Amino acid sequence: MTVWDATGTLNGYALQRELERRGCFAELAAPRHALLAFGPASTDADAARLIAALGDIARQHRLPDRPLRGPAAPPLPFPAAARMSEPVAFGLTGSSQAVGSPIVRHVPLHAAEGLRAAAMVIPYPPGIPVLYPGERITAETAAYLQELAAQGAHFQGTPDGKLELIEVIDERA
Repeated sequence: MTVWDATGTLNGYALQRELERRGCFAELAAPRHALLAFGPASTDADAARLIAALGDIARQHRLPDRPLRGPAAPPLPFPAAARMSEPVAFGLTGSSQAVGSPIVRHVPLHAAEGLRAAAMVIPYPPGIPVLYPGERITAETAAYLQELAAQGAHFQGTPDGKLELIEVIDERA
């Protein structure tokens, strides 16, 4: 089940945290929604706990008093103006071949525009790489990653998991 706040008050990560405080654990969260999984072992009590948690969250954040700003359905996890990056070469034995075992340095994401990524950057969820080794970091990509980080996304392929720093190829070497 996908849940989201159509008032735009809570993003998906905040909604996940609020649900977890009330004993309901989302399978994953994204910038605008949280996903809950029900299976054969789920009970009526589980559903009742979720309904109570959602009601409590709505009351605590005064959601019924706020105008609807969000869509009637959760949006896709990627920006509408998604773009294709320039081609990046990949080797059969791993992406490090594509960039020839480069010298890597760590830079703040806001300073990485125009540089080439040295490692995949994968926000979770959805677990799909946004940057590949050797790919040039554009202003749009950096802004998208900064937005995800500000909302609470977790990242694989970054030195700290928070995307404060990003590994780039030192092309001066």
